[in-house]
Amino acid sequence: MWGGIKDWMFEILNDFTEQPQSSSEDESNEDPLQAKKLKDNLQRLGSSSKPWRELGSFLVGVIQWKNASLSLVMFLIYMYCVWTGWVLQLLLMIMIIYLTVNYLRIIGMAEQFGFHSNGRSFENEYGSLGFSDKIQLIKEVGQKVQNVSEKVSDNLEKAENLLYWYQPQATRKIYTFLWIFFVISVCLPNSYTLTLMGLGVGFKVFIIDNIYRKYPKVKEKYDGMAKLWRSLPTKAELLQRQSMTEDQLLSSTSNTTDVVSSTTSLISLPDTLFCERFQISIEEIPLDGWQSGKRCSIIDRE
Repeated sequence: MWGGIKDWMFEILNDFTEQPQSSSEDESNEDPLQAKKLKDNLQRLGSSSKPWRELGSFLVGVIQWKNASLSLVMFLIYMYCVWTGWVLQLLLMIMIIYLTVNYLRIIGMAEQFGFHSNGRSFENEYGSLGFSDKIQLIKEVGQKVQNVSEKVSDNLEKAENLLYWYQPQATRKIYTFLWIFFVISVCLPNSYTLTLMGLGVGFKVFIIDNIYRKYPKVKEKYDGMAKLWRSLPTKAELLQRQSMTEDQLLSSTSNTTDVVSSTTSLISLPDTLFCERFQISIEEIPLDGWQSGKRCSIIDRE
């Protein structure tokens, strides 16, 4: 018996022993680029993502009030569940209903209960590709990857510049909002805070965003988060600003409201351009005697 216990302990210790991993083996396992395999993977991706795309299209349609009666019912159900604290139960019930409908479709009884059958099809959407078709397919995939990676990189760089105070005016607004929300969360119970957050999210998604979508002028004038996000620069824009001359900075920022408000204040225009060039706060102007961050002095060499 003791021998069996000892072997069992050594087996557990052996299971929790770290094994060295070779990076060369992982690199050797990567397959080279092949047009046929790329076509097959795109076909599999399109087939497997179809239910999720349909679900996303349905949710977007509900949010955008394409069916007014359905959107109104969903909005009232959501707000009621948030108010009564049944959001978790609502999500669980939606998942149960979704799996139940899929089971009825599998056994062929969906149409008897009023649900349409949408069986998955695995037909070849691309067919047999020739050499020119393969080149065109690779070109289209590369173009999509390029455009998507550009948008993602721009948003990530804007978020980084927001977090690291490269745009102090925008970061200061987020910083103030976080302090206000922190004080509210400390003063109120968590249940009240979560309820207020849920109600605010529902009103924002169903009502305010729909107004912004229908009336772009209202969105451009009152959507503070969108204006704040557009004002955030990317790394390329930051480098471009730092390399600009004073006249270029003046011409590029003369049409913005920030420069108009700052030039009408007590801060001089050269000091404002200095803050814009080095991405520092307007309050951190150069000391007296310094002109746009520069100071000249006479050196007596004798």
